[in-house]
Amino acid sequence: MHDRGEFSLGSIHKSEIEGDLSIVEMISQHGYGESATPRIRYGALEVCLQKLAGEALRKKASVHIPRIGCGQAGGSWWIVSELIEEFLLKAGIKVTVYDLPNASDRQPERQLSFMEG
Repeated sequence: MHDRGEFSLGSIHKSEIEGDLSIVEMISQHGYGESATPRIRYGALEVCLQKLAGEALRKKASVHIPRIGCGQAGGSWWIVSELIEEFLLKAGIKVTVYDLPNASDRQPERQLSFMEG
């Protein structure tokens, strides 16, 4: 049985896939499904990105992510990309952001300044 605290906002969960490949899940949205207000919690995302940065630096890893928090969570790519820049890019972590197939086109473009790793 899992401790409910494992799933509290700001928590991360790491899964080692093979060799140098890992998946990190970040708990940064409250609830799921249709909502009149965004479900993303930027404070929780900030905490998760800080933890992710620590893991990436420890493993000397790059980070590959979709536009986290901007799909069904209803977040703003402008805000999320600022957080990525603040906590990952400024730490010297190379980040690649992917647009997923069939992703909504409702998010405006904002180019990130990628660091060379």
